[in-house]
Amino acid sequence: MTARIAFRNLVRQKRRYGLLFAAIALGFAVVTLLGGMSGGMTVSLRRKAKSYYGGDITILGHNRPDYFLTVPDFPAIRNAVMELGVADLVVPRGNVYSGGSVFFGGAMIRQKRITGTDFAVEWPRFATMDFVEGRPDGLAENGGIILSEATANRLGAKVGDEIMVLLTSFGGQKNTGVFILRGIFRDNSLFGFYTAYCDIGQLTTLTLHPTGITDVGVWLKPGIDPAAAAEKVRAVMEREGLLVFPVIHRKDVYDLYKAKRDWTGVKYAILTLDAHLYEVKDFLDAIRAVTYFLLGVFVIIVTVGISNTYRVVVFERTREIGTMRAIGIQRPAVRAIFLYEALGLGIAGSIAGFALGLAALSIVAGIDLSGVPGFQMFLERNRLRWDLEPAIVALDAVIVCLAAVVAAWRPASSAASIEPADALRS
Repeated sequence: MTARIAFRNLVRQKRRYGLLFAAIALGFAVVTLLGGMSGGMTVSLRRKAKSYYGGDITILGHNRPDYFLTVPDFPAIRNAVMELGVADLVVPRGNVYSGGSVFFGGAMIRQKRITGTDFAVEWPRFATMDFVEGRPDGLAENGGIILSEATANRLGAKVGDEIMVLLTSFGGQKNTGVFILRGIFRDNSLFGFYTAYCDIGQLTTLTLHPTGITDVGVWLKPGIDPAAAAEKVRAVMEREGLLVFPVIHRKDVYDLYKAKRDWTGVKYAILTLDAHLYEVKDFLDAIRAVTYFLLGVFVIIVTVGISNTYRVVVFERTREIGTMRAIGIQRPAVRAIFLYEALGLGIAGSIAGFALGLAALSIVAGIDLSGVPGFQMFLERNRLRWDLEPAIVALDAVIVCLAAVVAAWRPASSAASIEPADALRS
């Protein structure tokens, strides 16, 4: 009965509660907008980074005393990691970090990084990329290369054209090879603008690398924690008798380990995706911190607003309270009516704010942001996607509703303490 009375009061007194409802809805909409944007930016960034670095976990082998990247134990590493049951795929990669140049039709473009890839195994992972020309399932043909849209446009190349690659071999000589352009992808961020992916076998022939493999990429199964999985990978590699650094979660720590050079042979470094992204991750964490700060400010405003409003409401409804008490409604029930009103206000405002936030996110997602400098790494098809975690949205709503109930507690207790005779005389 108390909940029904509270609902009736909210419906009949729209003007009294309208401003509070609007404030809750607007605040919740802003929190939803920022949360959805930061979530979408994180998802887009990690998706691009996974293709660039080769998975959720990267394993690099450092050779001493010559100090070059090589993975001579790939079959043992792959089998050991797959037996853990945490990975979907373990793939070899041959990265030319010093880059090289691609030629077509008399034009030349310098590449920041050329990555040798086993397309026959890894092509499904490339399906998440934004292909302008070509198909991911066509990458498995031998001798293929894929280029960014920016590189292909500057070369004037199309899918099916022969692309010449010039790079420095392991021995220091200049080598050239011809690859067939199998695909063109759109990625104007630092992960894709000057990055090329090509057949690992043919790239090894050009680089004359001892193993052809510099990195191992581990793609984890959905729901697996990368940090915990990395520790398991390290443990199983040590059981195989391999030298392994402690798991690296920040790239600057990785540089410190490499600088020691206190080993001979090959020693492996295991980096999580967050280790590669730690600088950008700090930026995303700052956005989340702003979101939480705004949520805190929003909760304070809601608490103060509801508390002050209900003090006035209790004063204005003194006769009503006295009448309820006179007809036999007990103190706890009177308190419950006001608390139910505050709870209903919080729920209704949160729902309206969530709907408003979704509408704002849809509008933002339709805007072409490709012209914003430095923002391309967060975009998909030149637009910002959004991503909301239901658990986070539900938690925000619970916090708002609790704040409303807490704010109304003292005024509701004051209302419950009013004596019928005093109320009716006022």
